[in-house]
Amino acid sequence: MNRAVTRLSLYLPLLLTLVACDHVHTGTGIVIEPGPSATFQPAPIVEPQTLVAERHALIADQQGIAPVGVAVDPESGARFILDNANRLYDVDVNGGLSLKRDLRDSWIEDLPLQDLCAVSATELYTIGPRNGLRLDLENDWYDQHFCIEPGFMEDPTPWENWRQETHAIACDPARALLFAQPQTFERDDEEAGPVRSEVALYDLPSGADLEWNLLPSEAYLAGGMAVVGETSVLLGRGSILSRYDLETGTQEPVADLSEVGIMAIEGLAPDTVEGQLIVVDGDDQ
Repeated sequence: MNRAVTRLSLYLPLLLTLVACDHVHTGTGIVIEPGPSATFQPAPIVEPQTLVAERHALIADQQGIAPVGVAVDPESGARFILDNANRLYDVDVNGGLSLKRDLRDSWIEDLPLQDLCAVSATELYTIGPRNGLRLDLENDWYDQHFCIEPGFMEDPTPWENWRQETHAIACDPARALLFAQPQTFERDDEEAGPVRSEVALYDLPSGADLEWNLLPSEAYLAGGMAVVGETSVLLGRGSILSRYDLETGTQEPVADLSEVGIMAIEGLAPDTVEGQLIVVDGDDQ
């Protein structure tokens, strides 16, 4: 049986709490219970065996899909899944999928999208090579909204020699912010390793980049990201959830989800309506 979506009840006292405000992001199915503040406190890595609240296989047309992102509308709790073929699905409470948009049929057939986050049930954001897109599902249009190359609009010249790869974005509509986790490579040397990895912040209304924060390792590339505090984001790679503090630049492990069968986190999405965190597992599609 596919284990594509797992919702974990991550009750982490003094470790991870969410304020009762609008957050939306991408990922594999985890559930977080709201606490009194939006702060992370240092704590040992959590053993998650007893934290699984629900588990659903992602099935469309009687076949499993390969998920690359998940998003939750912060107001209604509506859930969305993006697969590696650029198809966007609605997800019901039992994990059932229904095709909402086949993005290949409209604008971005040749653009491989990697992640998803939501501001509302009709305003979603996704990321492809170089650019982030805003999707308006109500009016069925999209636009190029933000760039994953710092300062590109002011001076694109320095970026002629570099390229980025991003598999994780997050929305914070309460503070009108977007987050991305780009990794930088030499553009013309496909064999060269990454030169740096960062968490970038953008102004949500305009798409302008605001901050670029270095991660401790240039080799790190998250599969999912969620905003969990004013200075903290939750990152997922492989089976490990970690907390990154934007003020101190420190990153520390929070939970190893391999004990509950999650081996490849492909998206994180806090559901503040249910007080849960959704985690998408891409290991077995």
